[in-house]
Amino acid sequence: MSTKRVLYGLVGLYMIISICQSSYFLARRDWPFYKHIYFCVTNSSSALSWIEENITEKLDYVSKYIPEQPNGEMNYDIRDDENTRTDFIKHPWRLQTSMQSNFNHLIFDERWEAMNVIKTEYVEISFDKLLYQHFQNIVLKKESFDIPLSIRIENEGHIFLCDGEYPPKSRCYWFMLQAFSGMGSAIRKCEKGYIPSEDGNLPQTPCNEQRVYKNHTIVPTYLSNKMWSHFVLSKHKHVLRFSQFSDQEEKLIMEWEDFDIPIDVTHIIVHSKGNNGLWKIHNLDFLYADAASSDVNLGPPIPSADTFVCISMYVTMCPFCKLVLSLEDGQHVLKTEEFELKHAGWDQIKIMTEKANTSDAIKLLVTTKSSDPKPYWAIDKVRLCRKKEFRMLELSKRVSCQLISDSEQVTDVKGQSQPNLNSKCPEDAIGEFCVPCLWLPTNCKYFKVCNERKCVCSTGYFGRDCHQPCARKTYGHECQKQCTNCNYDCDKATGTCRYGCLENYSGKKCDIPPAIFANPPEIIEISYTQATVRVSNFQLENSVSYPTPQHYTVQYKTADVSDINWRNVSDQNHEFNSTGNFKILNLTLGTEYLVRSVIMGPNGEWNINHHLKVNNFATRCDEISEDDINIETSKTTARIYLSEGTTLTCKSYSITLDEKGADFSNRSGTFFTNLLPYKSYMVRVRGIQKTYEKKFTTDEAAPTFVLSLTGTAASATTVVLKWAEPLSINGVFNHYVVQYQHVSYRGCNFSSVESSTKSRRETENTSVTITELIPYSTYEFTVFVLNAKFSGPPVSQRTTTPYCHTIQPEETPNIVGINTTHESIILSVLKCENIRGPLTVEVKITCISEWCKNRIDIKTLPKTGIIEVINLQSFSEYDLEVQLCRVNGSCSVPQKKKFETKTTVSKSVSNLLVYTKNASSVSLRWKPPYPPTGVLKNYKINCTSYRKEVVEETQIRRCKLWPELHCATLNGLPPNAYLTIKVYARNEAVEDYSPPREIQTYAKTEKSKPPYDLMLNWTTKNDMQVVWKHPNETNGEVSYFGIQVIDLTLVQNEIIDEQKLNVSRETYDLTYNYLFDGSLLSPTTEYKVAIYAFNGEDGDSAQEMTTSPLDVPKLSDDPEFVISNGLLKILVLPNKVRGSTHTYQLLVLRSDKQSNLELYPSLQEHELKNLKVIVECDLSQISETLEIYVGSLQQHPRCKGKDNSSLKPETTGNITIVLQNFFENDCRTTIYTYNPMEKLKRVVVNPNYYWPPVLLILGLVVIFFGLTIRRGRLGAANLARPTWRETFWRKANLAQGHFGASHLGADHLGANELAPRKIDIIIQKLYPLLA
Repeated sequence: MSTKRVLYGLVGLYMIISICQSSYFLARRDWPFYKHIYFCVTNSSSALSWIEENITEKLDYVSKYIPEQPNGEMNYDIRDDENTRTDFIKHPWRLQTSMQSNFNHLIFDERWEAMNVIKTEYVEISFDKLLYQHFQNIVLKKESFDIPLSIRIENEGHIFLCDGEYPPKSRCYWFMLQAFSGMGSAIRKCEKGYIPSEDGNLPQTPCNEQRVYKNHTIVPTYLSNKMWSHFVLSKHKHVLRFSQFSDQEEKLIMEWEDFDIPIDVTHIIVHSKGNNGLWKIHNLDFLYADAASSDVNLGPPIPSADTFVCISMYVTMCPFCKLVLSLEDGQHVLKTEEFELKHAGWDQIKIMTEKANTSDAIKLLVTTKSSDPKPYWAIDKVRLCRKKEFRMLELSKRVSCQLISDSEQVTDVKGQSQPNLNSKCPEDAIGEFCVPCLWLPTNCKYFKVCNERKCVCSTGYFGRDCHQPCARKTYGHECQKQCTNCNYDCDKATGTCRYGCLENYSGKKCDIPPAIFANPPEIIEISYTQATVRVSNFQLENSVSYPTPQHYTVQYKTADVSDINWRNVSDQNHEFNSTGNFKILNLTLGTEYLVRSVIMGPNGEWNINHHLKVNNFATRCDEISEDDINIETSKTTARIYLSEGTTLTCKSYSITLDEKGADFSNRSGTFFTNLLPYKSYMVRVRGIQKTYEKKFTTDEAAPTFVLSLTGTAASATTVVLKWAEPLSINGVFNHYVVQYQHVSYRGCNFSSVESSTKSRRETENTSVTITELIPYSTYEFTVFVLNAKFSGPPVSQRTTTPYCHTIQPEETPNIVGINTTHESIILSVLKCENIRGPLTVEVKITCISEWCKNRIDIKTLPKTGIIEVINLQSFSEYDLEVQLCRVNGSCSVPQKKKFETKTTVSKSVSNLLVYTKNASSVSLRWKPPYPPTGVLKNYKINCTSYRKEVVEETQIRRCKLWPELHCATLNGLPPNAYLTIKVYARNEAVEDYSPPREIQTYAKTEKSKPPYDLMLNWTTKNDMQVVWKHPNETNGEVSYFGIQVIDLTLVQNEIIDEQKLNVSRETYDLTYNYLFDGSLLSPTTEYKVAIYAFNGEDGDSAQEMTTSPLDVPKLSDDPEFVISNGLLKILVLPNKVRGSTHTYQLLVLRSDKQSNLELYPSLQEHELKNLKVIVECDLSQISETLEIYVGSLQQHPRCKGKDNSSLKPETTGNITIVLQNFFENDCRTTIYTYNPMEKLKRVVVNPNYYWPPVLLILGLVVIFFGLTIRRGRLGAANLARPTWRETFWRKANLAQGHFGASHLGADHLGANELAPRKIDIIIQKLYPLLA
């Protein structure tokens, strides 16, 4: 990119892609006695804009091209009109807008000027209707979009993206730009009716919630009323972004992702607060194609007016796309050029040819090529262009001009000295890029040309307002050129000589000199009164366009500058090229003369000018002798004079002393002053024929000062002084004197010169070493030289000794004093005279009071031993630690102390509100001042109404419901009065009260504010527990809380239950709760609970929505089990679940160390160990009793066995039945665990708990031992075939909780095993109990 220069007015430079070179300037036409006319001109394709700091009008002017294009030349802005449809809409090219396309770039070129401008105005009338400005031509129809826009506003700019045209009646995203007096920016989301329609009103909750907030520490940040700024506002699905584009870089300002229901944005509306604003959305029409094509004729035929044809257009295309332009005259291809863009965005391209030597019309053919999978091309503003052209804005008003592409601007600044602004241009052009004056009004007369730095006048003028023509004999840019050969003067712009030329010069500017001899006449012979000269060399100067001379003559005169009369040697003219000797007679002896040759011009005039070549000679005279010359000297002067009686036959002698010259015209002699003392000189006395030289020496004087005095520190206590010899000793050298004195300690801010003494050293050398100095101090060293008679002037140099690298003993900090104020302390830690190096004082102050657990770390380089620490918290206790350190890390031992800051005036109370009131009293609540600035003593309450003023001092009283707050009640107030209440706080030991905290209210009962912190919880029994807190503002005495339960699944959102919780002043509590019976509520149902306080009228309600949990799965009755043929059969009847369900299942588990519970994630949270799922049943369509078999894979059709192997003899363990109800991401589980021989235990488990069954086996153990004894008495001979019960008891070990699982058949029993009838009866009676 070329160097960017900004010129406010007129500029020009030919460019193909000119947006990269942004040059422009301003010219002001300033005719005397007429109004100013301003011109802003650019050679680039960038847009221009007038800028008025106070935005009162739009100033949306469109620039025009200069030189102006003839009427009828092709110049098409692509838009939806007849010309575009006829000449440009050709397959595959079609018309499209920025908002419709899949790209929407920022536009900074000239098309920006024609975009629609919306002005937002702020009316300062309170509660007037807010002025919302709607972009009528912008309709957003896509879920995702980018909106490029330009803004000019000081601050408080507001953008609304809405689903309607009027924000107060629409859902909107609200972008607040440099809001809150410019201190911050934010994004809000507002529902319909929440945005205010009148000034002075605030948005309602939750519209006032700032979803994103960005704090601005420096104002302004990105908006300005002094220039246009450019942004992109985008919405991509749920993500909103607002970014600024400056210097071709993107700067993100705000971003927010809307996770809630997004707004279907269709309109963009703007508004300004506190100031006026200007807004532009970058939206335009253009030609668009998304398919490759070949030789499409775009535009009308181009008439061939001359041999040069140039067509300009703006294009954009995909990264791998190309655009080929061709110019044809019907018979020949005049020019073909291929274009591709290296970056996103629009560029200006031009195709031109100088081969159009035809009478046929020329066609523009467009070809598109691409390797991109999603190609696109766009074309806009097709026009005929010039080789050299500019664009210009014109305005009769003093404003600034901004170049939109660079955000630069210039104005009509004062002053004019700006070199090189016009200097490289001819006189008939102005500006850095030489805009021809013929293209500008009045041919640049009285123009003032400005860039962003300074201004200059147009050619031929100067002065602050460029009213004054150039001075006499000057012309051109900045009046820098001379017209010296003109008679009287020249034209101030062009330099043309209006009244003829001087000295035979010729040409319009009299800049062609006449022909002259290249060499002067030769001197042949000189005597006392005559001389002979010769003309033999006839070579000429300036003879290129000069005719051959015919005659010449020889002229002479004395060398005296006062003699201006040249005399001819003879009266005859001599033929040119004829050599001649010329004798000059009647000369004065001892006199110098000049002689020259002069040519006669073609018109008989002599070519005489100041460039003629001359020679000089002097006539002879009698000389003086060397002995006649005398010299008299002093320190700095010398007098050269002649001895008395000396006769001068020659008129003058020249006397030279160095470069000083004189003569003997004064008989007292010649004086030479300002000579150097004690220096030898040579004087030369030159006569007509002889020169004499004499030497002399001036007298001795004081030496000059020594040179280059420097002091270099060799160590902390040593300085080496060096200097150079004086320019002149002015006598015989003696020695140098060195004096030195302590000036100051670097650790102090005062000088020690007055209290210190000077020390003295003498030396013959130009250096000396001074030792035993104080470290880290400043010394003044003085050096002067002495010769045999005089001492020279002193030269002083101040030098600082280095510091000690380690902390010295005298530098140990000593907190000698702490001056404590209310919010600051002053520490005295060290005497500055003891500082021996740069110290960092590290102060650590830690507040140990509970309200200010903060720490202040200060590192400072002390200029004194005093340190002040401010911004401390009053009425607080602090720990202080002070340590001194060198820059190299060496530190002293820390010193520690404690201190307390003093009590100050109390801070204001906060969170002041009226929590209840009636017709004659008001109860207040507030938060005590925090952090405390002292011990709180009391409060003062000032209550003012239109009838009277009440002032009460009240002691500290904590609130019953809010113990951390303080409360007070004002009684006996005027009924229904409008009250202004101020609360002041006062600390002990302080007379003044705090600044007040103010609130306004009416002395009357009003409806209560809603309760807060409403929470809804569900118990394990599906009961709903409602918890809320007492309203902050009841505005009256509450008698009960109304609690409503609303079923949101019903069409009318009916209230299915409403309860009252009675309260009184004595039973008020901060937190309340109420329990709704879950059996009255439906599972998986969406409810809304509303709670309000009743104080004579229903208050505002707090509302919360919830969804009831899943129904708890249960068994209708205890399951039955039967052991038959080696299988355990379980009869189960589950209840049908209420509400929504996705999966309703039953699982049967038995003891097994090889568990498979990892396959069931919903059981992981329950403490089920060493269990395996053996049966899984789908209960979604089962309403009858299920038969489930343990030890078999054959199951009910809705069940399936999973590794349900046969039971082996002596198998032990429990059986667990699990019921699970699933819906969405929730699960409700009930677990039953039992032993077949014991009473069934049922456990209802919520998702977090499991209760294992309790096995009651004590009774079984007693029965077992009783039966064993009985069987021993009966004897083996009396046994019959056993019943299945006897066999079961033989196999079962009840004491250990085992159950038999073997095959019970005759093949395993003896023939004589028959149980007595009594045992059978006992078992028959006990078995139902065991079962």
